[in-house]
Amino acid sequence: MKKSLLKYMWLWEFIAAAFVLVMGIVCVVESNFLYTIVGVIFVILGVMRFIPLIRTTEDKLLRWFYAIELIADIVAGALLLYFGIHDKDNDFLKKSIGYFVGGIIYLRGFVYFFATSVRHEKYDLFQFFLHIVLLTLGAIIIGRGGFSLNQLSWFLFAIAVLSALFVIYQGCRGYRNYRNEYFAQSKTKKKTKKKDETKEMPTSDEIKDQQEIHTDIIVPNNEKKDENHTQLNA
Repeated sequence: MKKSLLKYMWLWEFIAAAFVLVMGIVCVVESNFLYTIVGVIFVILGVMRFIPLIRTTEDKLLRWFYAIELIADIVAGALLLYFGIHDKDNDFLKKSIGYFVGGIIYLRGFVYFFATSVRHEKYDLFQFFLHIVLLTLGAIIIGRGGFSLNQLSWFLFAIAVLSALFVIYQGCRGYRNYRNEYFAQSKTKKKTKKKDETKEMPTSDEIKDQQEIHTDIIVPNNEKKDENHTQLNA
């Protein structure tokens, strides 16, 4: 079952890319769903990272920082989900959603640089520059007093398009590997079938040898004696 799912992972990636694009379009067309979508993103980022990140972090102080960050993600996401489902027209929510998003983004950048510079966690260049962008973006959002729902919708649409392109790229690679594997298996089967057919059909030389063997069969002495005895009786 697991092998079958992995074999057709490219199909699920294409479906996921379609869903991500649809969600991005929904963000632009219907802004009432923005609170719910952002809330789901925050909750997933907090819940799915919590146990693996806490378990694999040996530094106790850093573990507390990670725990605070993830709990903040989950709480912010839960509040956005609640208001998005029960009270979409809440004035407090409209004014504070920018601070929610900006604060979570800034917190991610702050915790990352605390881990790498103060607690000497390993890092790579991509993550380093990415978190510089996140830290700067979070500070700008908070400094300018958040953003409008329209700006948030286009921001999420851009993220959805980039995410969908990445997933489509992964799906194309998976589909290419699947077709190459199928082609290699079919070629192997054809070669094996030809070998079996060649083994089953005797060559002309083998037929000649078999005829010569049948011609040169030596009659045993007992059979010769029986033939002579029959001739004498006759």
